[in-house]
Amino acid sequence: MIIDYIEERKSKVSGSTLQQTRSALKHFFEMNDIKDSINWSKISKLVSYAKKTGSDRAPTVDEICLMLESADARTRCVILICSSSGIRVGAFDKMTWGDVSPIYQKNNDDEEKILIAVKLTVYKKERDEYVTFVTPECYSTLEQYKKSRESIGEKLLHGLR
Repeated sequence: MIIDYIEERKSKVSGSTLQQTRSALKHFFEMNDIKDSINWSKISKLVSYAKKTGSDRAPTVDEICLMLESADARTRCVILICSSSGIRVGAFDKMTWGDVSPIYQKNNDDEEKILIAVKLTVYKKERDEYVTFVTPECYSTLEQYKKSRESIGEKLLHGLR
């Protein structure tokens, strides 16, 4: 039945859709302890490969500069965080100021500390939590944005939004 279904759907949906369907069915059968009666290797060979349709790439420095020129303060923060850390926009939903940690290094000549990087914890306290970094320039923009919001009376205890 599964092979017949895949053969019938091949002309109607993409290879990635068929792969997702196969994966979902395989997981369903495994979770219900039905493993030995289905030849998943054979089924996998019938599913066509997913064709890459997107042309995702990192923006160039010139493209980032162009975006920054026309962005408001909030959007500048988003552009700088995404471009320097590589996080997705969806990660901002639960991000807080506590997830941003500046890293300083002492200058040997005097006691002044120099900001060398900024640690950013993404998806904190979730299964997918990871650490990435943003540039000192990005952190400076974040601090300016935070101060501008606090100067108009906002209390920024939780989110970066």
